[in-house]
Amino acid sequence: RERTRGYPRALEALFAILASDRYTSLEELLEKPTPENVVQELVGEAFNRLDTNAQKAMQALAVYNRPVTPAAVDYLLAPHIPAMDSAPILQRLANMHFARKESGRFYLHPVDREFAFSLIPNPSPNGRGESSETRQGEGYTQHDLTSRAADYFAQARKPRTEWKKLEDLFAQLAEFDLRCAAGDYDTACIVLRGFDFEYMLPWGHNRLIIQMHEKL
Repeated sequence: RERTRGYPRALEALFAILASDRYTSLEELLEKPTPENVVQELVGEAFNRLDTNAQKAMQALAVYNRPVTPAAVDYLLAPHIPAMDSAPILQRLANMHFARKESGRFYLHPVDREFAFSLIPNPSPNGRGESSETRQGEGYTQHDLTSRAADYFAQARKPRTEWKKLEDLFAQLAEFDLRCAAGDYDTACIVLRGFDFEYMLPWGHNRLIIQMHEKL
């Protein structure tokens, strides 16, 4: 309790360190001085002990920033890790309390999400919302990965005949958020105009429509 200052997430990170590194003992961890930002420090220490594929899987979850299936993670990392099978990796991360699992979808605690996302390169844009890596081809940057994550949801939409309630627009809402996060507001506008007044308005989601238009 003293080492984690009573923070539940810090305790989970402490467990994650022990689960991912069998050469580190609890006694060794308890002997270290307690940092000021104990949650962030332990989360970072736990993350750094993961193998490369597990780190990339966590960064993929950080990019999506919402519960997603292993298929979504595989799609995002395909250009960088061909034939990726993230399902067992994500399950192992959930077992070690690196990730959360809910109804077959995985996501990160906000602290883990912030840390993992911050480690993804974020080069200065060229003034048009694109990085130099983007111009040369898809690279492993925050912008490129966010854009590819939006592409995944563009392909995951339900058929229009199945749009009966807001939950049926999960893919479009996710794509909209990710397009905005990537600075691609033109495409985000096209996505929104495909369902805002024709579907969301009759369903009574006026406030959400206003919020999304204000975001644009």
